[in-house]
Amino acid sequence: RIDSEKFSAHADSAHNLYVSDTSRIVCFSKDGSYRPVVGGIEPHHIVPNGTADFVVILRKSDKQKLCKVTSDGTVSTILESGTPLYGPDVCPNGDVVHHPSTSRLERRSSISGELAASIEGGRGKVISFEANSYLTSGQDGHVYFSSKTCVYRWNNNERTVECIAGHPKASGRRDG
Repeated sequence: RIDSEKFSAHADSAHNLYVSDTSRIVCFSKDGSYRPVVGGIEPHHIVPNGTADFVVILRKSDKQKLCKVTSDGTVSTILESGTPLYGPDVCPNGDVVHHPSTSRLERRSSISGELAASIEGGRGKVISFEANSYLTSGQDGHVYFSSKTCVYRWNNNERTVECIAGHPKASGRRDG
């Protein structure tokens, strides 16, 4: 019996599928063949990413280290933080987005790790949102995320979050 909760995956633009069992990564090509990419790395989880042709992994122990794994198995650190990176993704320009809490989104520079943009939701805000899933950095420069009832778009240039599908949770009601 295989514990599927230990596996995570990423597909690149050439339709290769990278699969991890938390300590090694294997690449499956379109013809069904496979090859080891890297092994013996610290326990991790592959982060879903739609804009990068490399694998992004998040350290499982404390969620404070985000790394890039190239197709030849080279592992390099993208960002290491003093606090956990929840639901992270890598933007096309290399910045990292994540939500340190369900009501706050942050964008950090991949060069310096410094805060590049942030926005808060929740009670009393123009739009109340709860980010409780992985964030997805779109090729259009916006960041997308969902709650149980709504899909949101964060435009960090205009400092706005808007519901683009579903319905936001009503004030005083539980999400979902």
